[in-house]
Parts: sequence; structure tokens; C-alpha cells
Amino acid sequence: MYGSLSHTIATISVLALPIIIAITIHEASHGFVAWRCGDDTAYRMGRVTFNPLKHVDPFGTIVLPLLLLLAHTGFLFGYAKPVPINPLRFHNYRRDLVFVAAAGPGSNLVLSTDAAATLVEDCAALAAQAGAELDRRARDAAAEPLPGQDSLL
Repeated sequence: MYGSLSHTIATISVLALPIIIAITIHEASHGFVAWRCGDDTAYRMGRVTFNPLKHVDPFGTIVLPLLLLLAHTGFLFGYAKPVPINPLRFHNYRRDLVFVAAAGPGSNLVLSTDAAATLVEDCAALAAQAGAELDRRARDAAAEPLPGQDSLL
């Protein structure tokens, strides 16, 4: 049943880990690129890390998506703590600001491309396995005589 508690728990367990990983990498990417561009603000605050607890906003990362999921809105939305930066410390203000802003969405593109490639690879392997099984069954069926017929062998 769609609205059952077990379905909701299963949905949360399937969605939570990939979302937390994506949020963590997204925010850490902003901080890392800012650090490489000359601003160590996020680095000094411990935000250039893959520790999700440093990036989770209690309301935006947990409460809001959970409320949307429980309300069966059909979409999820959430956010993490913004990574602190000081653009005045960048080597090249305009260029580095673009790099830092693009780092998070860029990491999302890398993650989604990798996930899609993995899915395609898994589907191809599954299709090859299913094809081999169908071929085996067809050979087995062809080797057996039909009921009421004598064997040709």
C-alpha cells in the first residue's frame, strides 16, 4: 500500500544515503575550490570535509524533506548549511567566484553521470544474463521431443 509506514521507511532508507552523500560532496566541493583559490575560511571552519554532520542543516536537510515525503507531495526539496567564503581573499575575484559557485553543481554532474553509467552497465549485464538464460531454455526445449512424438535421436 502506498501510504503505509513500511513503504515510507523503505523510501527513506533508499533515498537518505545517496542524498546525504551528494549534499556532503556538493558542499565540500565549494569549500575545497574556495581554499584552492586562496580563501581558507571554510577550511579553517572545518567545512572542507566529507563528514556529513558538518554540512547538515537540521531543518533543511532532515525536517523539510521528511515533511514533504510524509505529505506525499511528489517532490523533495532540501538544503544544507552554506559554505562560508570570503571572496576578498580569492586570487582572482571574478574568475574564482565563478569557480567556487560552479564547484557544487559540477560535483552533482559528476555524481549523476557516474550513477547513470553504473546503471546502464548493470542493465546491460542483466540483459546479457537474461539473454543467456533464454538461450539455454530454448536449447533445452528444442532438445526434448514434444509429447506424443518419438525422439529423433
